[in-house]
Amino acid sequence: HLSFAFLSKLFAKPLISTAKEKVQNIAKSARIMPNVYIGDNVNIGENVIIMAGAYIGDNVSIGDESIIHPNVVIYNDTKIGKKCHLLANCVIGSDGFGYAHNKNGEHYKIYHNGNVVLEDFVEVGACTTIDRAVFDSTIIKAGTKVDNLVQIGHNCNIGQNCIIVAQTGISGSSELGRNVIMGGQSAT
Repeated sequence: HLSFAFLSKLFAKPLISTAKEKVQNIAKSARIMPNVYIGDNVNIGENVIIMAGAYIGDNVSIGDESIIHPNVVIYNDTKIGKKCHLLANCVIGSDGFGYAHNKNGEHYKIYHNGNVVLEDFVEVGACTTIDRAVFDSTIIKAGTKVDNLVQIGHNCNIGQNCIIVAQTGISGSSELGRNVIMGGQSAT
């Protein structure tokens, strides 16, 4: 496990774009408010609304008619489907919580080099965090609604049309089937 942590660092992607000139594909009908950062190689679909203070990292795609509220952070390589709704201050694609330790109990970071995929019609509540996968994708399937103050760990696979209520914690690599309802302050 410790060797894996060291190897993961070799594949770690930069957090900030090194591109001198950004290539962006932004639909003419998209509305982008002031003070929005948009990275390199970003695709923003028709009628998307991005409110003030949002951060859109490199290689992000946002599907048609999605709404990104103020101060949302969407890290590199995240894929967002059509008609998604991301409420204020949610964080999509942050580094997962993973560590290996040596025989002395010292902790070494496992770098998470995957991404997050939000399929169509997903809603993510305010101050919710969804961590990116180690190498593959953390996936939130179509129609799922995630309330405020929820944490979804790395490598999770959340089924279609789930309801995840406030203050729920879903540990890394957990899987939920279709139409699962998780009540407030529950965990898996």
